[in-house]
Amino acid sequence: MSGKGSRALALALLSIALFAGACRREPRIFDAVRKRDFATLEKELRTPGAERARDAKSRTPLHLAAELSEDEVTEILLKAKADPNARDDAGRTPVHLRVEPPIVDAGADLEAKANDGSTPLHARALARDAFGVAALCACGASRTAKNARGSTPLAALQDAAYDKEKGAGSAEWKKTYALLATGGLCDELGRLFAGAEPRRSGDVVRLSFLILRCDGGEVPACNSVGDAFLFGKGAARDETKALPFYERSCERKEPTSCRALGYLYEMGLGVAKDVARAKQLFEASCRDGEGHACFRLGQLYHYGVEPVEPDRATAARSYEEACAKGEKEGCGRLGTLLADGTGVPRDESRGAGLLEKSCEDGFVEACNNLGVLYQNGRGVPRDDARARALYRRACQGGDLVACGNEKDLAR
Repeated sequence: MSGKGSRALALALLSIALFAGACRREPRIFDAVRKRDFATLEKELRTPGAERARDAKSRTPLHLAAELSEDEVTEILLKAKADPNARDDAGRTPVHLRVEPPIVDAGADLEAKANDGSTPLHARALARDAFGVAALCACGASRTAKNARGSTPLAALQDAAYDKEKGAGSAEWKKTYALLATGGLCDELGRLFAGAEPRRSGDVVRLSFLILRCDGGEVPACNSVGDAFLFGKGAARDETKALPFYERSCERKEPTSCRALGYLYEMGLGVAKDVARAKQLFEASCRDGEGHACFRLGQLYHYGVEPVEPDRATAARSYEEACAKGEKEGCGRLGTLLADGTGVPRDESRGAGLLEKSCEDGFVEACNNLGVLYQNGRGVPRDDARARALYRRACQGGDLVACGNEKDLAR
């Protein structure tokens, strides 16, 4: 065959191959992912290997779900053992396309390099995806890794500033650049999560999203970050790390944050103990409608926590405010003061009613004190059986005084 004939045959075979590829039907699971058709998705996943299906670009269903930001679909695919590190024809893994908590939890390689040498951090930086960049920084992804051109994620983003299609004029570009630049939020995220165990987890990703939103001025997000560090929700408990986030949101008049900040100052957690400062914060938070702040303010006056002088009348008013705002502990403490006539005129009947409500809402101290009223017939008919049941309930809830009262009643 002549050279010209060979070339013609090769071109013909190539055309046939391309035509066959174009006509090849995409596996139905991809359409189910695209349409969020959960019934079809579940049906397709019953076929062994469906989660590993490939489209014309060698993407898996998990690649597509990540690209489309389909969180629920992503979780279904991962439950079906989809590979978080599968590569498409460009060498990209799903996390190159989007950073999602379940993909990170599934063991995604955050340093995986695509064919052009780009890591997920390169990819999310060039996509001007501030949330993805923040998450990767929080998880400790390398900011010094270089792509095939020898560029770090920040350098690649700077190079993109000279690309007309990826110019630096957009707010997204500036926000992403500020994250990666020295002194940016990535530095802070690195410090916050340096000791996280495990460092690369969905919890760290979720918390990084909240921190970025807080940094952007979303007050509730700041409070949520403070709660995460204070109560160890998705992060190791660390009051010192909680403090600045509560301060940010309290400065913006978030009453829940001011109450939490007051608690840290009252107890000396993450900051030097300062009861006077705690009192100010509780007062401000109580005025703004935070019931638990009213309760904690009442406690300061009730027990006279230095430098606050004991003042049972003021304590009763604070407890009443807390109770009016739905705080069960406030109702219980007010009920006790009324039953005893401490700081307020004695009213055993009303006190018993408040203790009953507080006990039913789960405040075990109120159950014990209501038991005392039933045992002694104060504000309610005397009823030792009812008293015993209340003592037992409080004792089972951890009230040691109630445990003693139940034993004494049995003698």
